[in-house]
Amino acid sequence: MWTVVDSVLDQSRAISAPNTVGHAVLFEVQRKEVHVKPPRPFDNRIEDDTWARYKEVWRKLVCVWFRTQEMPEDERPPYRLTKTQGELWDAFEGVVEAAVHDGAMHDGAEAPREEVERVGLAMLVSMLDHRLKGGQYENALISALAVMGIRDDGGWVDITDYTTIYSAVIKVARMLVVYQAHLQRKDEVAAIAEKIGVDEAEEEADSLFRHVRRKVQRFMTRTSGDAEAEPTPMDWMLDTRTYGMHIQYSTAAAGMIDWVRDQVSYRRVRFGMGQLSDMMHGAVQEARETLAELTMVGEGEGEGDRLRVALPGIPWSSIEDDHSETQPGYSFLRDDRKTWVSKGEGWVFGRMAASRRLARRWGIHDGAVADEFSAAPAQVNNGAANIFSATAALEYSHVFGRFRELLWLLMHMLGGQPGRATELAGIRHVNTINGGSGTSSHTTGQCASLQHTTRGSGAQGQAKVIHRYLPREVGELLVWYLWLVLPFWQEVQGTVSRSGRYSAYLWADEVLQGEPRQDGKTGLVGSVDPGDSETAAWTWREERLWTTDQEMSKGAASRMPLFVTRLIANPGSLPGGFIARTLNIDKYIL
Repeated sequence: MWTVVDSVLDQSRAISAPNTVGHAVLFEVQRKEVHVKPPRPFDNRIEDDTWARYKEVWRKLVCVWFRTQEMPEDERPPYRLTKTQGELWDAFEGVVEAAVHDGAMHDGAEAPREEVERVGLAMLVSMLDHRLKGGQYENALISALAVMGIRDDGGWVDITDYTTIYSAVIKVARMLVVYQAHLQRKDEVAAIAEKIGVDEAEEEADSLFRHVRRKVQRFMTRTSGDAEAEPTPMDWMLDTRTYGMHIQYSTAAAGMIDWVRDQVSYRRVRFGMGQLSDMMHGAVQEARETLAELTMVGEGEGEGDRLRVALPGIPWSSIEDDHSETQPGYSFLRDDRKTWVSKGEGWVFGRMAASRRLARRWGIHDGAVADEFSAAPAQVNNGAANIFSATAALEYSHVFGRFRELLWLLMHMLGGQPGRATELAGIRHVNTINGGSGTSSHTTGQCASLQHTTRGSGAQGQAKVIHRYLPREVGELLVWYLWLVLPFWQEVQGTVSRSGRYSAYLWADEVLQGEPRQDGKTGLVGSVDPGDSETAAWTWREERLWTTDQEMSKGAASRMPLFVTRLIANPGSLPGGFIARTLNIDKYIL
């Protein structure tokens, strides 16, 4: 049974998309009041973990119905199935048993499986299509919800946890209505087409909107003012959820934090403000020392102000950032008014070239590289991964990861009120096509991260943007990372792994990701066809990590060894912008 219901729910969710049923249908199914059009259409986009929890709620409902139907009459809950509900439940049990017995659920037969799923869909919708002539608990759905409100120890589920159950039932119920209406129109068109043809049948049959409207007005809204109107389970759930939300937001939460003088206690954890301050200072210092290692300026250069002397200076008063610029690939480091950024182009490579020890460590000796290019140019073009020492690259990657951990901590703790992890994870360091302006910027001598909060975005239809300003000590770490370290590591990764997509996300799992495709080009792991109609239909909130990366230009990996050879031979000969032109990193896509 659950296998069938699980499939029905997934298909209902897939159908309830604007490119499939249209916005008019989604506005209609979102209706709560018969005579009031909702301000926003129904949105079937749900996080994967949330969708799993919503389906789990419906699985429990089906389990309650199944078990109570098997109980003796005198022990069953007081609900009573209507005639239609009883017939559909019996039919559902029958077709599932027959399908399991015949193996139709496992042998891939489409016709028997579709029949079983249609019966299951009809049974689920029938639990909603119930006019309450007595108390609300005469309905099987509301009775099952009451059972789910009892904890294992016999107590009541907390209100903060219970309102989400109503949300799961209401959200999925709207999907089921759209899916059933879609199938009913499909059947109607097929029946009429047998007489007058498909094109004429499409015009003759009732529209999907009309099918949905009939269901919505019958049992998917609050009770209207019509003299013949009667309450339904949806009317009860909408009102009860509203009441529960009111209780949830008007009741003070239990105290967990205690602050006495400079001592803070959270449950069993206790610390002083001095300890917290020392921890942040220690994290900043560790990040500076780690950055010194990444930029190859030598041990001990991260102490005190020595790092500011060793690395290219950041002219805070001269940094330009155009917040209205939406050009893909733009960031405050790429502003055309900049004059100071050129000092950092190839800076880490320059440090490597200036030290024979570093050159040997990375496996790039002048003679060895020159001999390799002259002896086997074709091999260089096809296997540039040998130019860097794998051991050195691996060690660098560990240090790189450690620095990003520290930078994440500092931006989270020192950038104003800490945001959600998902908000911090969504920061982009460059503009992207669909994402718009990047979410790390510079304002009046300070670095800021623009974080899109998801709180209330589902109800309000848009995400809120919060500017979180960073202290100078953290802001300079971020600028040096984006200016010096990240470009170097992207280039090394593009050569070593032959990957070709630069991530626009500040905290991407990999700064560039990809795997060879059959056509020989570099493709992103888990990528989706950009022409996918469902993806294209959604707004910017459908951003995914796989859409934020940029593919390297053809031959970039083969030109990289030539760039390194030239750098080792004569580091002062590199013209401004050579790295950007060589790797063609000005075109970010989303």
